[in-house]
Amino acid sequence: MPFMNARGPDGVERAISGFCYLSFGLVGLLYIILNGKGARDDFFRFHFLQAIVIGILATLFSWTANSFSLIFQGIMGLFGSGGIEASNAVFSVLSLTLGILSKIGFVVLLYGMVWAFLGKYAEIPFLSKLVRQQMR
Repeated sequence: MPFMNARGPDGVERAISGFCYLSFGLVGLLYIILNGKGARDDFFRFHFLQAIVIGILATLFSWTANSFSLIFQGIMGLFGSGGIEASNAVFSVLSLTLGILSKIGFVVLLYGMVWAFLGKYAEIPFLSKLVRQQMR
C-alpha cells in the first residue's frame, strides 16, 4: 500500500480505526481531539476519512429514499383508492429494495471494520480512491 509506513499500526490505532466505522467517524474525532498531533498516522486517517464518507453517503441515501417515498405516496394518493393500491404495491417493492441496499451498506461497514482491526487497508472500489485523493 502506498500509505503503509515502516512500522505497522499499533493496537490502539487499529481499534480506533475499526470503531470509526461503527460511529461514522465520531470515535475517530474524539481520538483526534484527545491525541492532537499523535493522530496523524496515515492508517488511522485513511479509515477515519473512509468511515466519514460512508456515513455521509448513508445519510444522504436515507434522506433521499424517505423523501422519494413520501412524495410518491402523496402523488399516488391524489388518484383515489386505485392510486393508493398502486402506491402500496410500489412502496412494498421500494421497501424491499431499500432493505437490500441497507444490508449491503452494513456489510461494507463490517468489511472496513474487520480490515481495520487486522491492520490493513480496506479497499472499497470508489470510496478508497476518493479518500486517497483527499489525503494528499
